[in-house]
Amino acid sequence: MRSAGYTLIELLVVISIIGILSVVAFVNIKDFSSDQALKKAVGEVQTYLRLAQSNASSSTLCGSSSGDINWTVTLKTSSVVITCRSTGDPYKTLILQNGITIGSSCSLPFSVDYSALKGVPHLSNASCWMDGNVKINLVTSKGGSISLTLTSGGAINVQ
Repeated sequence: MRSAGYTLIELLVVISIIGILSVVAFVNIKDFSSDQALKKAVGEVQTYLRLAQSNASSSTLCGSSSGDINWTVTLKTSSVVITCRSTGDPYKTLILQNGITIGSSCSLPFSVDYSALKGVPHLSNASCWMDGNVKINLVTSKGGSISLTLTSGGAINVQ
């Protein structure tokens, strides 16, 4: 007569299956969170570019400035800074999360200027334009990457 219960082998098989599934889930969650951090960073860089473009297009003043109200976005390896050129003071600064860096078809750091009422970008280095575009790459330390394309007409596209 057999008693109600499980054998040691049955318990070990179930525990092994649970362990394998847990390891697979943990690895996928780490990759997922890394991808989400990269997408967030791309969105933030795009927002900073659009904010400077919008401020220039609407002739938004910074501080008590008057006259030249060009807005500049400076992209560095791990940060993005918006500056109002008339004051030279940083308006907003974005520090990227650890493990995410910026690369580009231009050598870093480089600046994108938006002049008043136009919202059309001008680069500090005109040779950076390739076919009317500048590619900005955000890369994780794990090898993931997403590109932003800044067109000479002012569009900012995520690829």
